[in-house]
Amino acid sequence: MKKILIILSIVSFTFSCSKSELKKDFKCNSNYNFKKTIITSDFKNKFSLEIPKSWNIKYFYNSFQTSLMTADSLKTLTKSFILDVSLNSGELNLNNNFKEKVINNIKKEHLKLIKYKNIKFKEKDAIWFWSKGKQNKYNYNVLKLIAKNTATSYFEIETKIYGDSLIEERLCKSISILETLKIVK
Repeated sequence: MKKILIILSIVSFTFSCSKSELKKDFKCNSNYNFKKTIITSDFKNKFSLEIPKSWNIKYFYNSFQTSLMTADSLKTLTKSFILDVSLNSGELNLNNNFKEKVINNIKKEHLKLIKYKNIKFKEKDAIWFWSKGKQNKYNYNVLKLIAKNTATSYFEIETKIYGDSLIEERLCKSISILETLKIVK
């Protein structure tokens, strides 16, 4: 009986300490738990995120997409990040042609591609792209995550981090919020 309890404890500890692929890729060592959060849905109620109550939220929708953009508007741009989550209608093929199109778009935006990787996000095929650039007077980093949802829909998620301080921390906070994404059936 004692051996079974020890084994169960080890298994439980292993699962509680496991990190998502995204957190592993960006070496996020902490789980950021925000105080006083709300669960907010996009305009069409297709997905939800848990975000701090004090954050500013903007919604957008049309026949092709529904999106939610959020940021901590109580902080300056160089101390926060902008998170934009869109659920788009359409078929997504995460093949080499698709990767090249995204990479070309990154270059057109005068960004330098740092790295990209295929992963599983919410148990779906996905790919992320990490790029850096300069906009106005600020250096900024962009994490773009594109993930299948269904055969006819996909998520396009972008985090923009302006400035040069606490990049990793702000990125990991963004990933913590992304991991609260729930798909409404």
